[in-house]
Formats: sequence, C-alpha cells, structure tokens
Amino acid sequence: MKNLLKLAVLSISMITVMAGAAVSPALGNISNAFPNASSNLIKMILTVPALFIIIFSLLSGKLTSIFSKKQILVTGILIYVIGGVGPVLSTNLNSVLIFRAILGIGCGLIMPISQSLIADFFTDGERTKMTGYSSAASNLMGIISSVIVGTLSSINWKYGFYIYLIAIIVLILNIIALPKQQNDKKTKKHYHLNKKVYLLAVYMCLITMAFYAVPTNIAMFMKKEQIGSASSAGFAIAVFTFGGFIAGALLSNIIKLLKQFTISIGITIMCLGYSLILCSNNLYIVFTSVALVGFSFGIIYPLIFLNTSKISDKNSNSLALSIVSSSMFLGQFLSPLVLQCFSNILNITDIKFNFKFLALCLSIALVISFAFQFKLKKNELSCN
Repeated sequence: MKNLLKLAVLSISMITVMAGAAVSPALGNISNAFPNASSNLIKMILTVPALFIIIFSLLSGKLTSIFSKKQILVTGILIYVIGGVGPVLSTNLNSVLIFRAILGIGCGLIMPISQSLIADFFTDGERTKMTGYSSAASNLMGIISSVIVGTLSSINWKYGFYIYLIAIIVLILNIIALPKQQNDKKTKKHYHLNKKVYLLAVYMCLITMAFYAVPTNIAMFMKKEQIGSASSAGFAIAVFTFGGFIAGALLSNIIKLLKQFTISIGITIMCLGYSLILCSNNLYIVFTSVALVGFSFGIIYPLIFLNTSKISDKNSNSLALSIVSSSMFLGQFLSPLVLQCFSNILNITDIKFNFKFLALCLSIALVISFAFQFKLKKNELSCN
C-alpha cells in the first residue's frame, strides 16, 4: 500500500510540469495557425497559466483549513483536465488563452498539495529521495509530453492539447491510494512562518525566470536559425527535461558529493548551458546545451522545496510550500516579459539576446554564490 501511495504522490508531480512547458513544441505551429498574432501573444500560451497558478497556489494553502488536501486535489485535477483539453475546441487565440487560464487555476490548487503530501507522509532520508523522485517524475512526464506534443502538433496544432487527458489516470490513482486526511483547521492550533521562506521564494522566482527561457524561446530560436524541423523542437524540450530527470533521480547522491556547494554548481551548469546555446548551429549542440540547463534546474528546484519543508514546522508547511510554488510560477510568467523589457530598452530584436543576457546574469550570480559559500565555510572552520 505504501508503494501505491508513493506512486500516487509522484503522479501528481507528473501533471504539474505540463501546465506550461508541455505545449512549448507546438508554439511554432500555433504561430503558423495565427500568423497575425505577435510572438509575445503566442508565448502567453505558456505564461498565462503561471499567472493563475500564482493566485490559486496561495489560495490552496489557505483552503487546507476548510477542506482536506484530498478534496482540494481532486477538485484541482478536474479543473485541470477541462482547461488542458479545452483548446481543442477553440477557433481563436483568445479562447485558447481562456482555457489556459482555467488550466492554471487547476494546477494552482494541485501544486502545493503535491509537495505538502511528501512532507506529510515521508521523513528524513526518504523525504529527500521522494523530493528528488518528484522532480524526476516531473521531468519524465516532460520528456514524454514533449515528444508526443511535438509529433501531434506537427499534424494539427490542436492535437497536442490531448496530452492533458493523462490527468484522468492521476485522478483515479489518487482517489484510490490517497488516505483521507482532516483539514488543517482540525489538526493545527497555530503556525509560525519562518522568514527564510520568503528568501527561498525570491530565489525560486529568479532561477525559474532564467530556466524558463528555454521552453519559451527554443522553438522560435530553432525556427529562426533553421535548425531541425518543427518536431525537432519537441525533441529539444524532451532532452531538456531529460537532463532534469537525471538530476532528480540522482539528487541524494549529488547532495552527498557536492554538499553545501550543490546549488552553486547548479548555477554553474546552467550558465554553461546558456553560453553553449549561443554557439548552436546544429541539433547536437542545441540538445547538449538545453540538457545542461535542464540538469541544473533539476538540482536546484527540488533543493529549494526540500529546504522549505525543512525550515517549516508541520503547522506552516502547506502555506510555506504554496508561497514557494507561487514564486516559481511567478518566475515563469515574468521570464518572457523581463527579457522582452531588456530587449526593448537596448533596442535588440535578435532572439539570441535572451540567452546572452541570462549567461551574463548567471555568471554574476555564480560569483556571488561561491563567495557566499566560501565565507560560510571559512566561518565554520574558524568556529571549530
């Protein structure tokens, strides 16, 4: 029964990752279907869900005082299916964006519950492994969905949205395996939110802004540079998420090896990935560079959630994780907007600018991160 519970909890992670990036390989074909739409409007297909996820992720944490986590989860998945598959019925871009907003509402309710259930049912080393497996499960589904969406959307841009029907299986699995829980109002007397949660939320937002430049730009970058075909973008996203899958599966071993420098090394790998993509002139270099970015985020993303659950007591766990979840999707939403803002300020229209800018920002973050870690190490040695 414990193994079925693990499978159910991990299955939730598999659908949350699809809220935005799953349809990234279809952007080129959607752009062809709506030739009068601007590139920024097309990118909103990926970013609109994030805006609603932010709002409803925070709301999800509050709703646990009224409803059980299982009730919120089931409701969220039902809304998710409606919003996910809805664009198949759309005849214009506005209705697509409306359904994407509905998808965001459902995912917003689901996302904090996914991480909170890991904190509820697993402890110590098992929790670390489950957090890593959760990230790996997300990226595994990202690989599968990217290939499927890339292939289906090359036939018809609408077909890619059928991928969201997978959530029905997740719904059935969690109805069967997830035990009944009381709502938090019955089990919690009070809570104190650790102020470090807000720092982790800011960090999550910034690193997600950097990471999300791949799914929002890679299809149009490859199209502009004439690298591969329309379906090649789907394979690029698959390789991108495969990097995250490997990192998540090996997370506990990576932490043991790199110790306090784990996040700093993660930033280094992401910086290297964006630097390499600037030299891309064939599929092999594109695949290598996006794999590095995916691998780096596969290290950093679960570590932030793990640290959040560690510094939060049981009473404040759901709220803390909902805040960090919201900040992640805020980063997704802001990513193309911030990059476009700097492009406009500098009057640069080349899509490669996004990758140059991020490589520079990550280089600065890398120096700061290592300086901070070496200072902590020095302080520890002086104390000893």
